[in-house]
Amino acid sequence: MGLEKEKTRQTFGPQDLGILDTPPSRALRTVVELCAHALKSPVAALFIFDDAAGELFLNTAVGLETQTSGGIGLPLSGSLASHVRSENRVVRIDNLLHPPFDTSVEHMRFGAQSFIGGVVCGPMDDPIGVLAAMHRGQHNWTLQEAKLVGDMAYLISQQIMLKASFATLKIISAERRVHPI
Repeated sequence: MGLEKEKTRQTFGPQDLGILDTPPSRALRTVVELCAHALKSPVAALFIFDDAAGELFLNTAVGLETQTSGGIGLPLSGSLASHVRSENRVVRIDNLLHPPFDTSVEHMRFGAQSFIGGVVCGPMDDPIGVLAAMHRGQHNWTLQEAKLVGDMAYLISQQIMLKASFATLKIISAERRVHPI
């Protein structure tokens, strides 16, 4: 059978899944908008790690006057999104005005003074992005807000898993056309 003869790709990167494409999908936009609304946060964003380029990719955002999606030319290092990735959990930072967070990309570029972010995982359960909410003033993030961000990041992860499932089905279908059962 075709599946035994051909080596099927085991993983899909952000480019393969279309999450580095613009415009962003309606499902991802909707979750980011819900995040901003549920947390009463003026800014919410879905950052994707473009490891190939070594940059943050802004999939979609609410409340940013600057570019609302696409490559934002900001390095992964020094970003709060990368900090969330390394912690691999929801991270709450109430005050970005003190080191080491005062030089973060989110503070310097977007004017955030408080930040909360949840890990978005890819098909191999690896962190590929962060759902974040930000205030331009200090904000004491509650445990309930942390749970909401974590749950919404999980929903985005599930949407990405669905994209990976569809991509896998396309590969299997193509292999079956080449090597019928």
